[in-house]
Amino acid sequence: MKEILTIGISFFYFATILSAQEWQYPGESGGGYSYDTNSVYTDSRGFTIFENNTWDGLDYSGKTSGVDAKDSSGRNPIKYPGSLAFSALSIVNSTVKNSNFSNSTYFASSNYSNLSTFLSYGDSVLENVDFSGSKFSHKAENPSGYQFITVNLLGTVKNLNLSNVEISENTAYNNGWGIYGLNLGGLGGTDDVAENINLSSSKVNLASLGVAIKLSKDVKNLNMDNIEINTPEGFAFSSNMKTIDGLSAKDAKITVRTDSPYVWIDSMRNTFKSTDFRGATVNGESFNSSDIADAGENINTLLGNGEIFSNDMNNSINKGLVLGEGETFTITAHEVSAKLTVDSTLAGGTINIEDGGLFELADGVTLTLTDQVNILFDANSIVDSVNDLVLLGEDATIVMAGYESNEAAQAAFISLFQDSEGKGVDWSPDSVANFVVAGPAIPEPSTYAAIFGALALAFAAYRRRK
Repeated sequence: MKEILTIGISFFYFATILSAQEWQYPGESGGGYSYDTNSVYTDSRGFTIFENNTWDGLDYSGKTSGVDAKDSSGRNPIKYPGSLAFSALSIVNSTVKNSNFSNSTYFASSNYSNLSTFLSYGDSVLENVDFSGSKFSHKAENPSGYQFITVNLLGTVKNLNLSNVEISENTAYNNGWGIYGLNLGGLGGTDDVAENINLSSSKVNLASLGVAIKLSKDVKNLNMDNIEINTPEGFAFSSNMKTIDGLSAKDAKITVRTDSPYVWIDSMRNTFKSTDFRGATVNGESFNSSDIADAGENINTLLGNGEIFSNDMNNSINKGLVLGEGETFTITAHEVSAKLTVDSTLAGGTINIEDGGLFELADGVTLTLTDQVNILFDANSIVDSVNDLVLLGEDATIVMAGYESNEAAQAAFISLFQDSEGKGVDWSPDSVANFVVAGPAIPEPSTYAAIFGALALAFAAYRRRK
């Protein structure tokens, strides 16, 4: 009886294992697929697919997943025999939230353009997902396709941690711009969002002609601090007709081994707002305005030496600090201060100085402000005087527009400052008397329009008299 019971338990245990695996379709390639306890598809050749579902709170940290699909029999997961080839890790029309994939390794070998290493596709959503410390690599030895992307993130991406990751595209390919390390793409749903992406301290390497990081959708808050980008021929960063709001690439090390290294390409119609390249280098040289000469419109870009650079489309002339009503320019802590090198005028907006950051006016520069400007700082910072927040070069001047006396202008300037808890400062107007002066009011936009209209009428009357 005991032996029968033992055999029965063993059979039940073995049957349970088989049931959990659910391997199906051994097929021509000798493979099959199963579903794990989270209902995630796993192909016996290395494909892992999160498909048509919602997952919350997963832990796939420390996982290794790879696929070798160099020939036609191994190109697709068995479940997807069509032309679209998925990746070693695929998120397909699914939502993955609050999940941990950190310190994992994903690799793929494919000679076909439709197979990447990590792909989120269609109406997928990645939100609060951690891939920190992970490695992604892809290699095609004899590529027959056009486009090869190691990490291809379509759909909606929010709060994605890719810090300290390694992304490598090892394909030898010389037939155009078909190589990408990371693509934040816009080919998913109509409401795609890319927001709060952390690539700090990561490494992106290309073996041949290509683009290390490509943005195919608008992106808000992209952190590339301390990133290392290496490509032997090509470009470190590419985007086209997009708005990049809040790109931080402090101390980035960019190596493009070609005669004309540009950080941006195909980018004449882009808008870059609040971009911070302090301490960043391109081919060992400090990141400067020539590295973004073809970037379209730049608003408040901090160059490698801290210079504040703004320009219009196709215009490389520095317009200095540019802020409108409701807009914010944030200066975070760095050994290089944010430095205004040309005269600028602000009628509104907020200058936010965080965590010990410094705002510097170069020698001889004039900054004109109105009392509609706000200057905020961290309540936890030790701020005993304006010198803890603002550095003044020789003969630098701050003009408070709309005031008739210097004393009133100096008091108005001090009233602009407020900490993050809403408290003002109690500095004496005398403490800023050596660099704050009164100035005429700044005309409203409607006033400019009236002036322009009057000039146009006068010119028309002149032509009639002629």
